[in-house]
Amino acid sequence: SKMAFELAYLKAHYPAAFFTALLNSVLNNSAKTKLYLMEAKRHQVKILPPNINHSGAYFRLENNQIRFGLASIKGMRRDLLQSIMTERQTNGNFKSMHQFLLRLDPKWLKADLIEGLIYSGAFDDFGYNRAELIASLPEFLSSVELSGSSMDLFEALAPKIKHQPDLPLNERLEKENEYLGAYLSGHPVEQYADLAQQRSAVSVGDLSVDQHVTLVVYVTRIRTIRTKRGDQMAFLTASDLTGE
Repeated sequence: SKMAFELAYLKAHYPAAFFTALLNSVLNNSAKTKLYLMEAKRHQVKILPPNINHSGAYFRLENNQIRFGLASIKGMRRDLLQSIMTERQTNGNFKSMHQFLLRLDPKWLKADLIEGLIYSGAFDDFGYNRAELIASLPEFLSSVELSGSSMDLFEALAPKIKHQPDLPLNERLEKENEYLGAYLSGHPVEQYADLAQQRSAVSVGDLSVDQHVTLVVYVTRIRTIRTKRGDQMAFLTASDLTGE
């Protein structure tokens, strides 16, 4: 009872710190991570994406907000993470994505490793959207390979990033969920929070079998089939903040 009271006090008075600790206790558990992130948002705590210059390995408290850690990114190898942290600590923050690539050990210059950082938002502060960075990545990797360790040569060879619209919200959410196990760029159902409360809607993360429930979800796919009797039937894929 004493511990329950203490936890309730911390949750009420220090929600950002409370949920930061809670999220670090369920690392690699996507379902619980989504649930705690949703609870944090309900308590008006802002969630920040991973950032190549500001993130640590794990969730951390930053100006009373919760910052995702780089270790949360799916496919992030422990030795790659250590290499990034060491380089940043030794030579200062990265000023652009192409400078980051040049300072990285060549063995980590693989598209699949860098894509995870882009899609999760780690380079969002560099002035380009995720679609632009993804489209430019192959050329950047080639220019790094050709320039060796020469910054001057790299600057001369570095491709110009072509401006284009950002990824549709749909795709941003899909990629964030794939790489972080959570939706960070907002979610279409968030604008219906009042309706969900009025209808006593259940979140996807709280569903169990044999329930009759009301859901407020975002439908992402509809697959229509015909049954053996010739009737039409459909399967819906839908999501909310807690899962799909």
